Amino acid sequence: MLYGDPDPEITSVEAQGWREVTDGACAFRTFEGGHFYLDEHRDSVVELLTAHARTVSEKLSVPWPSAP
Repeated sequence: MLYGDPDPEITSVEAQGWREVTDGACAFRTFEGGHFYLDEHRDSVVELLTAHARTVSEKLSVPWPSAP
């Protein structure tokens, strides 16, 4: 779960509530910048998602695509 703090649309506690609607693990990561944190932290978010996808791929023994 990625969350921008402070966010006028949802509180940190409300965002963490998403953990209750999943059967799997749910990590919570907070970024400064509020509702539009992605504008400022795009590279960090892409790195985080790529690392997670790579980890899941390795656990499932699915080959990671190579870069051209």
